[in-house]
Amino acid sequence: MALTYIFKFFYYSEIMVSEETYSFMKCINILGKNETYNDMVVRVFSTLAQEGRALGATEQEIAYMDNRLSHLFRNECIVPGTPILANAGRHNNKPLSACSVPSLNNGLSRREIYSLVEDYQRKGMGTGFNFDDSDDPVSDLLLLNELSVKQTEKRELERPAASMAVLSIDHPKIYEFASCKSGEYKADAWKFNISINVTRAFLNALENGDKHILKDGKEVSAADLFYSIVCSAHECGDPGLVFLERFEEHNITPHLGKYVSFAPCGEIAMASGETCQFSYINLAKFVDGRTINYECLEETVEMSVKLLDNALEITAKNIGNEKSEELIRMKRKIGIGVCGFSDMLVSLGLPYDSKEAQSLAEDLMSFINYASKKSSVALAEERGPFPAFDDPETRRDLILRRYLDLNSNTVKKSDWKKLEASIYSSGIRNVSTTAIPPTGKSALIIGASPAIEPIFRLSPDDVRGYLSGSALKTVEQTGSCQKTDIPKNIRNIYKTCLELSPEAHIQMVAAFQKYTDESIAKTVNLPTNTTPEDVMRTYLLAHDLGLKGITIFRDGCKEQPIKLSI
Repeated sequence: MALTYIFKFFYYSEIMVSEETYSFMKCINILGKNETYNDMVVRVFSTLAQEGRALGATEQEIAYMDNRLSHLFRNECIVPGTPILANAGRHNNKPLSACSVPSLNNGLSRREIYSLVEDYQRKGMGTGFNFDDSDDPVSDLLLLNELSVKQTEKRELERPAASMAVLSIDHPKIYEFASCKSGEYKADAWKFNISINVTRAFLNALENGDKHILKDGKEVSAADLFYSIVCSAHECGDPGLVFLERFEEHNITPHLGKYVSFAPCGEIAMASGETCQFSYINLAKFVDGRTINYECLEETVEMSVKLLDNALEITAKNIGNEKSEELIRMKRKIGIGVCGFSDMLVSLGLPYDSKEAQSLAEDLMSFINYASKKSSVALAEERGPFPAFDDPETRRDLILRRYLDLNSNTVKKSDWKKLEASIYSSGIRNVSTTAIPPTGKSALIIGASPAIEPIFRLSPDDVRGYLSGSALKTVEQTGSCQKTDIPKNIRNIYKTCLELSPEAHIQMVAAFQKYTDESIAKTVNLPTNTTPEDVMRTYLLAHDLGLKGITIFRDGCKEQPIKLSI
C-alpha cells in the first residue's frame, strides 16, 4: 500500500531541463563533453546502484535503487553533492567526497605538503586545515591560499572548492591570524574561510573580565582579544567562530582521531585524513496541501542513506590515501542535508522568524535524523555495522544520547529508546548520518532555495500571484516591485535575509542543530549599519543557544571597509 502511494506521488517523467540549467551544469562541469542531462542521470545513478553488488545487493535490488534514485532526482526531491554528480561513472580515479582534511604528518617538507594539497584539490575536494602547530600561521595560510588561487587561475580544477583554516584562541599569533583578511591582505584573492576555535575557558575569562593565557604564557585581555575578532568579522566577514569542544564531545570514535578542522563552511568536523560525503533532500517537494507528506519523506531518506553508503565505497577506492581510506571504511560517516526549506515555508504560509517555522524545523530534522538512523540500522543488518562499531574505545552510547530525552511532533522519546535498543542489537551502518551543508550549486541545479537559508532577495515571480491593479502592471512592465506593493498579510512570509533579526537567524539554526549529528552551514546576514557590538552579541548568542559554530556577513562590508581603532 505504502509503495503504491509513493509511486503515485513521484511519477516518472523524462524531464528536459531548461537551457539555463543545462548551461549552468556545463559551466560547473557536472556534464561531460557532449553529455545530455538524461545521460548524466543514467550515468550517476546506475553507477551508484551497481556499487551495491559488491555489498551484497541482488540484481533486483540494484535495478530498484537505480530506478528510485533516478525518479527522485528527476522530480527534484533529492540532489547529491556536486562531486557525486560530476564524478560518478565518469572519473574513475576521483572520489565522490565534497571535502577533506588532508593528513599532514609533521615530517613532511613544505614541498610535500603542497603536493599533497594539490592532489586533494585536483580531485575536486574542499580542504580543511588546522594551524595550531604552525609557528607562523598567517604565512602558511597565505602560501596555501596562493596555491589554491593559482590552480583556479590555470583552470586545473574541474571543481574549484574553498578551504577552511582554523586556529585556536590560545595560539601566540591569534591576533595576526584573526585580522589577516581585514588588514593588509583584504584585497587579496581568497579561497580560504578562516575560523577561530573558541574554548569554554576563554569564554569564562571573557564573562568574568579576566585575562586569557596564550600557549606561550603571555597574558592578554580576553575582552580586548574578542573585540579584535568581532571587529575583523564586522569589516570582512572573517573570522567565524567554531566550538571544537562541542564537536569533540560528540566524537563517537576518538581513538580513530580527534577532530582538528572542518569542511570549508563548517558543517562537519573531521579528523586528520577524514573526508565527508553529502546528499540533499528538497523539503519543498514534500508539501502536500497544508501538510508534510512524511511517508514519502521517509522513503526518500532511506534511499539517501543507501545512495551515500554506496558512494562511500567509490570514494574509498579512489581517495588514493591509505589513512583516508581506512577512516572512510572504519567510520562510514555520511551527511544527509536539506535544501528548499524557505520554499517550503512560503508554500505553507509561515514566516521564517515565526515560532511555527522553528517548530516545523525541529519536526522535520528529528524525523529525518530518526529515519536515517533507522535505515542505517536496517542496512547494518544486511551489510554489517561500521567496522569500528565493536571497538572497545568506540563510544556507542553517544550515537543517540543527545536525542533520547527529546520529544518532537514527529518523533517521541519512546521512538528513540526503541531505536537505541535496535542499535545495540544489530549495530548501525554509519557512525553519523546528518549534516546541513550550504547546498549552493546543488540547490541551483534543482531550483531550490539553499539549505535552511531565508530568501536572499525577492523576484517578481515570487510575488506576482499576490499583486493586482497598478502593482501588477508595474511588475509586468518593469520586472520589479516595491515591498509595500505586497499585501500586508503576505509581507512577513517574504522577509528577506537582511529583514530578519540576527536572533531569528540563530534561533532557526538552533532548531535544526537540536536534531543534527554534525553541524550547519548558515550565514547570519547583517545590515550595513551593524556595529561590532552587534556582531559580538550575535556570536555570544550562537554559543548560548548551543550552536557548534557561527559565521556572519555584514552587507556591503567587502565594498565599504570601515577602519576601526581597537
